[in-house]
Amino acid sequence: MYCLMKLHIRKEWHKNKVRHRSKNSPAIEYYDGFKVLYNNGIRYEIIQHENGTKEWHKCIISLTDFVISRNENSFSKTLHSFNDCPAVIYPNGDAEWWCNGKRHRINGPAVVYGNKQYWFVDGEFQRCIV
Repeated sequence: MYCLMKLHIRKEWHKNKVRHRSKNSPAIEYYDGFKVLYNNGIRYEIIQHENGTKEWHKCIISLTDFVISRNENSFSKTLHSFNDCPAVIYPNGDAEWWCNGKRHRINGPAVVYGNKQYWFVDGEFQRCIV
């Protein structure tokens, strides 16, 4: 991993030639304080709600966008898990794993509510263990 610094523009972190920074740290830091998170080249953001729930959203830019704006309305936000960490964590510890906007997890339940576990693959319910 390395950090690239451009004069008066920003700092960038890369890994394997794509923007990347782990531990939910920004891969791009603009000098005006604006920060952008990337995981292996995929832009995402963390949204924390007033009730304490955290959501990880993958941001998708359509190929027809010629100018990438820092206006968040120019991005489509999709719930997405990174590195087998949940995409949604509730204050009580409940968790959900998502892949491209669908509940999905290969190596375990996609939804854990208390002692209940629900398996999903590509958004399709598979089974439940109570």
